[in-house]
Amino acid sequence: MLKGRIKRLSGLNMADQRKRKKETKKVVSINKHRVNPGVIVFGVVFLYLVVYVISYLTRGTTNYYEVVKGSNAEQANITYTGIAIRDEEVISAESAGYVNYYVQEGDRVSVNSTLYSIDENGYVSALLSSGELEGEALTSDDYSSIRKALSSFSVSYDRTNYSAVYDFKYDLDSILLDAVSANLLASIYDTLEASGQSNSFQIVKAPETGIVVHSTDGYESLTTDDICADLFDMEGYTVNRTSSNDLVSSGEEIGKIIQDERWKLVIPLSQEEAEKLSSYSTLTVQFVSDGIQAKCDFEILEQSDGIYGILTFYRFMVRYASERYLEIQIEESIVEGLKIPKTSVVDLDLYLIPVDYYVQGGDGEDYGFYLEVYDEEGNASISFITPTVYYKTDEYCYVAKDLITDGDVIVLSDSNTRYQVGATGIVQGVYQINSGYTIFKRIEILDETSDYYIVAEGISGGIVVYDHIVLDGSTVDESQIVYQ
Repeated sequence: MLKGRIKRLSGLNMADQRKRKKETKKVVSINKHRVNPGVIVFGVVFLYLVVYVISYLTRGTTNYYEVVKGSNAEQANITYTGIAIRDEEVISAESAGYVNYYVQEGDRVSVNSTLYSIDENGYVSALLSSGELEGEALTSDDYSSIRKALSSFSVSYDRTNYSAVYDFKYDLDSILLDAVSANLLASIYDTLEASGQSNSFQIVKAPETGIVVHSTDGYESLTTDDICADLFDMEGYTVNRTSSNDLVSSGEEIGKIIQDERWKLVIPLSQEEAEKLSSYSTLTVQFVSDGIQAKCDFEILEQSDGIYGILTFYRFMVRYASERYLEIQIEESIVEGLKIPKTSVVDLDLYLIPVDYYVQGGDGEDYGFYLEVYDEEGNASISFITPTVYYKTDEYCYVAKDLITDGDVIVLSDSNTRYQVGATGIVQGVYQINSGYTIFKRIEILDETSDYYIVAEGISGGIVVYDHIVLDGSTVDESQIVYQ
């Protein structure tokens, strides 16, 4: 019996143990599936960070430009090298011998007046060198010309261009010989007659009236039709100068006569320069060599190899008659303002509404327009709206298209006068992004350089120094959020 009790107790214990194990398993099973709130919060935060980092790395940034002050001074001071075109007739020696001019370079000669002489055997040259001829070698006018030449050279002398000294010495020698030959011509004739040498001496008359130049360069017959880029490569350019007492051959070119006071200067232009100057018919230029300013007619010449500007002058031909290439600057007023990239500028198409319709109304002090609206049943009423007005002239308001559509009717306050929206106009501006989103700002362009516009400073609602504006205005829209 005792054994039976013990056995039953033992069985009960075993059953209790099995029951407890089951309950324990259930508890353990329940604990395995319970979610920890801390884990949920951490997971959400982690997921947010991952999404934010990915979006930050993949989002596009907007390049911007910081507005600064600027001017067109660099563009206005461009130096151009032009080639001169004149009405020139070449003078060729009629026979071989020693040439002597009787007209100084730059002086005007009249038709059939004594131009130069040819001394076939050098007898006249020897007479001039001997000093045995009677008469005044240099007159007061000659001395005045020499002083003028010396003064002009001293003013324009450049220490870095010492070779100009030799050119000036050459020119001065030519002035002296020409003057001496002309002044002693009568004495030369008498001496030749007395010595029986008159047949070896030939006087040549001027074939026409004009300015005499004692040099040639092969461009005397140049016209605007001949203009090409190669003409502005001066590396191989040479000038053949002839001075009194030089030995020349028959038919050799010894000078030229310029017949017309009108002359042209042709300069090469870039596409941008040509576009900028295309609206001008006259210009004021400054000659770099001496600072002389001159007005000229202007036109554009388009050739197969480039674009050129033709400047036509009616003065100063004599001053530059011996020069083929001249450096000039086109005189432009220096414009100052705000400097912005051309890529930043956009054209905004806006509605044009007469300014009379832009009134103060509604419940506040805002200005806007009275818009005629209709309900679902077609009943008309008036609503006061305040769309963005970007620009206002004496005649029109340039109005944004956000609250108005094409065909809407604007009503004049206290009147039956109505205006139907439809006409549009263009306003130029840039997108300012100081606040993290785009705001259109109107600009007034004053001038331009190759890559930038110079715009007016201080216009109402415009940009100011240090504003950030979108570098490429075509990539954004109004009120767009941007990342710099």
